[in-house]
Amino acid sequence: LPWLVASLLLGGVALARPSLPVEADLTEAITALAPLGVRDHRLVDEAHHQLTRGRGRTFLKGALANRPTQQAFIEDALQDAGLPLALEAVALIESGYDPALTTSTPESDLPGGPIGAGLWMFIPQTAREYGLVVTPERDERLDRERETEAAMALLSDLYAEHGDWGLALAAYNQGSKKVNAAIEEVGTRDVLTLVEKGALNRYVPMVYAAMLVLEER
Repeated sequence: LPWLVASLLLGGVALARPSLPVEADLTEAITALAPLGVRDHRLVDEAHHQLTRGRGRTFLKGALANRPTQQAFIEDALQDAGLPLALEAVALIESGYDPALTTSTPESDLPGGPIGAGLWMFIPQTAREYGLVVTPERDERLDRERETEAAMALLSDLYAEHGDWGLALAAYNQGSKKVNAAIEEVGTRDVLTLVEKGALNRYVPMVYAAMLVLEER
């Protein structure tokens, strides 16, 4: 994940509300995105603030500069899969619309290789589960078409499993096992409450913030 997302998932900075003094009123955008679980909430405000200020704005500016090369392709894929077009925001947050992006970590099952790669930042295990080849010699996560096909299938599967886009997005980042454990621990299926209680990280508010940015454009 880009540094911006990683910093938010580690906790970010607590911000007092109201936290969006410069942006236009987001009420219409929030209403339009309500079917995906977006609502007026402190965590969404904080994520939107981080995405549109300081270093976050620098990341966002770069992502939006990349967007014209990927937008139509992503929208077509989402439409063909019968998925909400707002899920384009996942690609913004995951890779900044860069299909060649990779992130490395010692924990990767490819020695010295990337753990997240491509437009949708699949990790090797998930990529292989969805039919992509990931070896030191060949990494189909960097094939925009192949990884996008896999991402559409994964998002569809996660929504079918959880019946809620907020939970599906959380599972995209942390896995269904973690999401189910969080629900059992806290006793609610409301994803923002699960984040607020510390049972899930802040990935979903960040994606929601990206959805708001794209809805306003």
